[in-house]
Amino acid sequence: MFFKSDKWWVYKIGGGLLTSILFTVYYHVPITSVYWCNLAVLFGAFISLAVFGHVLNDLCDLQSDRLAGKRNLVDTVGKNAALVILFGATGLALVLISILENPLLLALAGVQILLNLMYSVRPIRMKEKGVLAIVVTGFYERTLPYIMIAVILVEHVTSDTYILLFVYLTWSFLWEARNFITGQKADRLLDEQSQQKTISLVFSDKALNSFQWGLFLFEVILLFLWMVRFANWWVVATVCVPVGLYFYRRENGTLPTKRSELFKVIDDSYNLSFPVLFGLLAVFTYSVDIWPILVLLLIAFDNHLRLLSVIIAKNVDWQRWWRWVTFPFRTASLIFNWSIYYFRKWILKWPEERNWGKHYAKHLDDERMNQSIEKKDS
Repeated sequence: MFFKSDKWWVYKIGGGLLTSILFTVYYHVPITSVYWCNLAVLFGAFISLAVFGHVLNDLCDLQSDRLAGKRNLVDTVGKNAALVILFGATGLALVLISILENPLLLALAGVQILLNLMYSVRPIRMKEKGVLAIVVTGFYERTLPYIMIAVILVEHVTSDTYILLFVYLTWSFLWEARNFITGQKADRLLDEQSQQKTISLVFSDKALNSFQWGLFLFEVILLFLWMVRFANWWVVATVCVPVGLYFYRRENGTLPTKRSELFKVIDDSYNLSFPVLFGLLAVFTYSVDIWPILVLLLIAFDNHLRLLSVIIAKNVDWQRWWRWVTFPFRTASLIFNWSIYYFRKWILKWPEERNWGKHYAKHLDDERMNQSIEKKDS
């Protein structure tokens, strides 16, 4: 919470890991020590840039957030500490990108920082520039980081490379743009109180809803176009739909009753199901060496698969299942032991004391107990 990681860890870094998995599989990227080092450094830079962006936004929104009674990091840590975090995160991001020794990546990181400044800082403050805010947010929040991942992983550029990149990057842009509108509509009341001219105050709900559904239509088309390029994509699609609906009903008590609520099911599938399911698919169909990303997603990120595992673990009667599983073995063991007992008793003519061995005393106690119970019953 100190770095507002609840706002970006799952939704931005998780999406970046999904992108890394997809590009690795599709472009047959060899998984070597260099591969892991490059990704670790790049995602370290992404984390620094995410901290920079959110601290900058809170710094610029300090007065308006106070008017709206909205949580603000700067109020928590103080302006001086926020400035230290801001410049420290910026410097760390640039240092990490420099380690990769790629001028294009350094330029893209510079563009990312510049767009963050233009989005939040007055007098430009594109956050209050209507449609331009949607375009800028969609680009710098998702498309630009995904381009940086492509620069690291995709070495040989072909026409096929361009097709998937274009489709996937456009899909990510539309997803973030639609998601941005949802967030703006949810903050309408707070924006009114803080006197910010965000799109939710400039455009009516009807206009924003129509625009969102237009974006969503193209988003779904592009989603289908890039997913079908991966073998066994239908497995992911088949699992995501019922799981998404299950968790929505678990949280809200009913299935989606409004068209706008469908967006939450879709976004949860993107953020909480896609990374893990495509990670599993990559491990089984591409290379088991990609397992560290899958483990990271399972441990460090909220995801539907982990939630399902917890729910199952809490609700399944494991003792009952264990009895069913072990029943054949316990039965075989019982038959074997009694066969030996009667072989010794009837064939070898062993006395009871020798036949029961060290268990003879317990056997006598059991016999006495059974006899006392029979007397009481009679």
